[in-house]
Amino acid sequence: MTTISMADRPLVNARDDLRRYVGLPWSGGKPEVWAYRYFDILPDPDPSDVLPQDVLAAAALHPKLTQRDLVWFVDQRDRLRDFLASTPNDDLADSNPERLDVLLDFAGTGVELSLLTKVLHRKRPRLIPLLDRRLVDWYRFKLAARGAAAWPELTRALATDLAANRTALNELGELVPLTHVRVADIAIWMEGQR
Repeated sequence: MTTISMADRPLVNARDDLRRYVGLPWSGGKPEVWAYRYFDILPDPDPSDVLPQDVLAAAALHPKLTQRDLVWFVDQRDRLRDFLASTPNDDLADSNPERLDVLLDFAGTGVELSLLTKVLHRKRPRLIPLLDRRLVDWYRFKLAARGAAAWPELTRALATDLAANRTALNELGELVPLTHVRVADIAIWMEGQR
């Protein structure tokens, strides 16, 4: 059994939950269908540009995609390209999470940070976590803020936990080709599905 600990809380069912999420048989039943097929395994033809398919793939995780969101990604395309050009796909555990604070500036221009991180995760899957309420709730005891305001603290706490769980995350990552950031995200998200 592979256990990871995120926010000082164990995720003892991480292996089964990951298997469930990606559609593999697991100890509790048959393979299941979650967003893995619609988000995680879609090819990324250009890691330096946010393309329409990146926004549409994020809709598998962010069901309230609006016309305003679609316009925002068109209007901000050059700015997003500049961000991507200056942001290598380093492991969050080995990098300075402060560099991700700039995403709050993007969110201040009319897009939810939760949607932005889901789109940009496809471009920098080893670095950018997917912000959602379940992740913030999981880390709530370590965070002074909630929602998007928790982003700076959350990325730092997550980076620390990813480094501390590297061996277990490597083992879980052998099941499917996912980054440590995404494996941890899925484990936390699926824990909330119980």
